[in-house]
Amino acid sequence: MPPRWNEYRKVIRRNGFTLVRSKKHETWVKHDDDGSVLAHTSVSHGNAQIRDKTLFKALLRQCQKTEEHFYEVLKGKGK
Repeated sequence: MPPRWNEYRKVIRRNGFTLVRSKKHETWVKHDDDGSVLAHTSVSHGNAQIRDKTLFKALLRQCQKTEEHFYEVLKGKGK
């Protein structure tokens, strides 16, 4: 079953991303200790399934995570 946008939000939040803007899409950013941007990703509003595997892989690349890591964090086993 493809992941949903709310699941993606949950995983990136657990990995230190914060919501910085919510207009056409949500923009989530991860900062390091001195405030520099380490990574950023865009998230669609709503809770539809992310059916496009290419899009899902691109989202994982944006937040510098693997699919295995995504599902571990979603199950509450990792960070």
